[in-house]
Amino acid sequence: MQKASADQHRRALRRLGRLEQKRRRGLPPEERQRRLRLGELRRIVADRYGATLPDDDAGRADLREILNVVALGHGDIITAMMAVGAELAPWLPPDEAERLARSIAAMPRHWLMAKADNIGKRMRLSYADRERMNIHTIGSFDVDKAARAELRRKRDRQRKLEQRRADGAKPRAEYEANSLSRLKPWEKEKISRRTWERRRNQNRDTA
Repeated sequence: MQKASADQHRRALRRLGRLEQKRRRGLPPEERQRRLRLGELRRIVADRYGATLPDDDAGRADLREILNVVALGHGDIITAMMAVGAELAPWLPPDEAERLARSIAAMPRHWLMAKADNIGKRMRLSYADRERMNIHTIGSFDVDKAARAELRRKRDRQRKLEQRRADGAKPRAEYEANSLSRLKPWEKEKISRRTWERRRNQNRDTA
C-alpha cells in the first residue's frame, strides 16, 4: 500500500514538472527562471510534506522562501502570495497571511541573483534528493557546485563509454591487444613479444 502511494506521488511530481515546462514557453528569460525556481521549490515541499506545509518552524520557513519567489512576479503580488499561502498553509490565519505577504512584498529577497548553494542550504536540500527530483536551479547543502560538476562529468564519461560499448566499440586495452596481434611489431625488430612489451612499458614510464 505504501509503495503504491509513493509511486502515485512520483507520477504526480512528474506531471507537475511537465505542466511547469508548458507554462514557461514563450515567457521572457527572467520570468522563465523565476517560474522554474518556484516550480522546483513547490516540488521540494510537495515531496517533503505532501499537499500542505506543516504548522511548525520548518513549514513557516519554507513558506516564506516560496513567497519570496512569488513576490518577484508581476501584477497583484499580495493577492498572489495570499493565494499560495492559503493553498500551502491553510492553517495560517488570513490576517497573519496578509501581514506576511506585505512584509515580503516590501523587501523581497531576490532569489534570481542568489547562489544556488545558498538556496540549497536554506531549503536543507541534499544532493541525493536534488538528483532524485531533477532540480536544476537550487543547489545542495552537502555537495557544492564544483563537486556536482565533477560528478556530472564522471557520469557523462561513463554514459559515453557505455554507449560506445553498446554500439560495438571495444575497450582500448582490448583494441590495442588485437591490433598488436595482427601487426606483430616485435618480429620486425627480431625480438620476443615479451621483450618488446617490456621496452614499450619502459618508454612510457620515462616519457
